[in-house]
Amino acid sequence: MKIIKILAKIIFALVIVVLLIIRWFFAYQQFFSLSSDWLQKTFWEMFADIEDWMYTIDDRKIHAVELSNPWYEHVALLIHGAPWSSSDWSGVLQDERFWQWRKIIVVDRLGYGRSWAWISEKSIKKHSDTYMELLQTLMIESDPLPLIVWHSYWATIAAKMIMDYSSKLSWGIVVSWPLSPELEVTFPISHILKYQPLKFLMWPMLRVANDEKLSHPDSLTNEVQNYTGVSKPFIVIHGTKDALVPYGNVEYMKARVSPDYFKFQAVEWADHPLHFTHPEVISEVIIWFFTE
Repeated sequence: MKIIKILAKIIFALVIVVLLIIRWFFAYQQFFSLSSDWLQKTFWEMFADIEDWMYTIDDRKIHAVELSNPWYEHVALLIHGAPWSSSDWSGVLQDERFWQWRKIIVVDRLGYGRSWAWISEKSIKKHSDTYMELLQTLMIESDPLPLIVWHSYWATIAAKMIMDYSSKLSWGIVVSWPLSPELEVTFPISHILKYQPLKFLMWPMLRVANDEKLSHPDSLTNEVQNYTGVSKPFIVIHGTKDALVPYGNVEYMKARVSPDYFKFQAVEWADHPLHFTHPEVISEVIIWFFTE
């Protein structure tokens, strides 16, 4: 019995040490964001202009990168889910078909990467308004209406953008969309980690993700409840074996969004992070949009 108590204390101490190390490591989480050096090294032959921007919108810092060529004909906005950052799209970006005539904007979402990666923003509307303001700042008068590409949690924000700013957007591409409040997958540890001191000890990027996760069902119910407001076409890509956002979300969407506005593509036997495991599928759909 004494040995068990000693082991329990040792395990508890190790957990605290690990959490403190993770907490300390948050200072380096900007490395998960697309950096100017990486962009220049990877794309200097493909894009004439590679810009790294930091904006202040309503007292919040937000980081974005822009890759373009002078003769671009299309604009795409890519924003990641939770957690991580703009680097989520690095696999998709390396499809060479993007390079000839594109303007691509990739953003660190509020609370991640270089966009003040320690302050949670739970309001879907706040996210929507912020990214639209950023998009308008980065676009010029002659730009075509932008395509928006979103993954996971960000998909709810994009739906809000499509409903609130329909006249300023073209199409949308949805990857792994958590649409149904009833199908929301929340792990028991998420409810434990919302309390102090564990919340303080968490890596800030994970703390922000946990805050968003716990508030997401209410956000879906209260802020994005009427999908009849969707009046722009979009394509849905979803893995049939998604463990985090069950495939049932697709049927939920079909029952609520007019079939006039969406196309659907299933990725057989695929899990949630399709932008990591199947970037070519997402690239193919984006290129289809650009060319067709």
